[in-house]
Amino acid sequence: MPGAILLLAALTAFAAQPSPDRVVAERVLRLGGAVVLEGQHVPIHDLDDLPDADFQIHTLDLVGVSMGAWGLKDELSRLPPLPHLKELYLNGRLWYNQPMSLVADTIGLFSASTELEKLVLSKPVQTYIPFEDPCSSGSRPSHR
Repeated sequence: MPGAILLLAALTAFAAQPSPDRVVAERVLRLGGAVVLEGQHVPIHDLDDLPDADFQIHTLDLVGVSMGAWGLKDELSRLPPLPHLKELYLNGRLWYNQPMSLVADTIGLFSASTELEKLVLSKPVQTYIPFEDPCSSGSRPSHR
């Protein structure tokens, strides 16, 4: 009987684990970003607006995240992958005058997002940021 109780406790704990989408959404919202859920068009900016039921993220909007590029890379590296992510918006200020390897590594964190259709860098204070193709090679969407 103690084994059955332990198994029940393990199953309950496993069932209580938040989905990868919820983990990512909550962290992005806490950082100042926004998410758009699959089937919706209105961005969510507040944790209280996330549904209680499971959901999938369609769009991650990190334009409002105001942290340095190294900090963003660190935060994103802790998040689970979202293979079904369709759109990703990044703050251009995070990439301006940053080492190419940092930009490539950070964008490469989305390489598991194999359904990515749109990658957008916002404009920083400067009006032109060179965006070299090697930075995006790890996150190119596959054409079907």
